[in-house]
Amino acid sequence: MSFISFYRDEGGFRRYLVNDDRYVPLGVFLVMDVQSAPTLGLDLLEMVDDVVSGREEVRVWDGEGFLVRFSRSGVSMQNNFLEHQRGECTLEEVREAAESYWPFLAGIAGPEQVSKEFISWERTWERRHPYRGRFF
Repeated sequence: MSFISFYRDEGGFRRYLVNDDRYVPLGVFLVMDVQSAPTLGLDLLEMVDDVVSGREEVRVWDGEGFLVRFSRSGVSMQNNFLEHQRGECTLEEVREAAESYWPFLAGIAGPEQVSKEFISWERTWERRHPYRGRFF
């Protein structure tokens, strides 16, 4: 089992489980900022891959609820509304969490919507998504 997993509760809300409280900000970031939007999930996977592969030194997610800075030396997360909710993880931990979140997202959206979002993402950014062939 991974250090983080995702599920929907009885009310249909996205939830996460972590095996260590230091991953709470990462879980909150995923379910609240990435939400159940495949396009945002694709953006997250692309940002992480850009840094892992060395195409970019730093990427920044400036979302609705979180400011997240991705670099090879680590990932810092700050909740925009709760000063005390901040955290740091390794880039590998965030990649593992993002890769675990993607199938959860895809399951919520359904294959037809995921396919549309994926095509739209590639048209918008005029590049092949780095995860093409890994999950799709």
